[in-house]
Amino acid sequence: MKKTKLLIYAKNIDGGTGTFIAALQKLKGVQTRVLVTQKPQYRKINNQNYRFCFNQKKYPEKYYFLPPVLVNLFRERLWLEKQLRKFKPDVVLTIDAHCLLVYSVFRQPSIKLIATIHNNLLAVVNYRVSILFQNLIKKLLSTYLNQASLVVCVSQELADNLKHQFRLNQKPQVIYYGIKKFKKNSFKPKDKLDKPVLLSVGRFSEQKDFLTIIKAFTVVKLKIPKSQLWLVGDGPQIQKLQNYVKKNKISDVKFLGWRQNLEKIYQKASIFIFSSHWEGFGWTILEAMAQGLPVISSNSPYGPGEILNNDKYGTLIPMKNPQVMARVIQNLLIDEKLYNYYSIISLERAHFFLDNKMLVKYIDIILNANANK
Repeated sequence: MKKTKLLIYAKNIDGGTGTFIAALQKLKGVQTRVLVTQKPQYRKINNQNYRFCFNQKKYPEKYYFLPPVLVNLFRERLWLEKQLRKFKPDVVLTIDAHCLLVYSVFRQPSIKLIATIHNNLLAVVNYRVSILFQNLIKKLLSTYLNQASLVVCVSQELADNLKHQFRLNQKPQVIYYGIKKFKKNSFKPKDKLDKPVLLSVGRFSEQKDFLTIIKAFTVVKLKIPKSQLWLVGDGPQIQKLQNYVKKNKISDVKFLGWRQNLEKIYQKASIFIFSSHWEGFGWTILEAMAQGLPVISSNSPYGPGEILNNDKYGTLIPMKNPQVMARVIQNLLIDEKLYNYYSIISLERAHFFLDNKMLVKYIDIILNANANK
């Protein structure tokens, strides 16, 4: 039986997108090719299915559509067209706004398009695009999303709001992220409370708001002197965060850099903290829960509330509120019974998000898209 040829198109793969794409490589009956706008800075790629347009970062944090940006967009579209002719996909799966926009200009109607949205699209446009072009980009996204064969979102709230904000004809389908089966954590809860390690993982950017976590840690440190804060990742705000720590003489804050394999770090941590201003889901929350870590998350739109089921499997707190965050952390660290409870239900919730459930749904929509050509 002939395999369906799937082309996956992403801008960056250093973060959760790269983990998501790696999972899609397991799809049976599908021949994949992955196109990535820029070569990853950290993630090591050994798979021959990947192709990269640029060897380094070519787009700024915020799009101002100056001549260099427009030239790179043109170069990327020519490269994409060349790759499409070579691979001749049956289905194209785009990831988020950049790739949907670049692909949809002059797209071939005969190729089925599955547009996947992994982040709060309106927040991303408002943050990344110059105010002069925001309305234009929103209209283009609305048009291209409605032209897609299928739109997929990673959370229910994201799907509801995407339909409303971008005036979609139909509500997007929801497919939650899934993680691979995990090993049992050998660390006992008591071991994690003697010298507690607070952990956060992500891109050091305005969206992720690591500064609130650092401020909360300074309060926790006064009551629990042996506590540590581990921050994993990299990004445009790393220097600002490091300077803040140095200026305020905050001890036991460790910047661990970007890591490809986080399992051992999760296992050594005591609590996972997530402080985003906006999201689509929150992959690192899931990874932390898979290791039985109690989770404290900002109640950001959208995703964390669904993962934690509105405080049932973790604690949701207001955004940008280090005082509340510190109080919740302290309560967990000084109450072993409470800590054990959230550790157990965190692991329980993680079993709901195994990757085989995600892959079954993706293989179904990909094969159906090809069959309906």
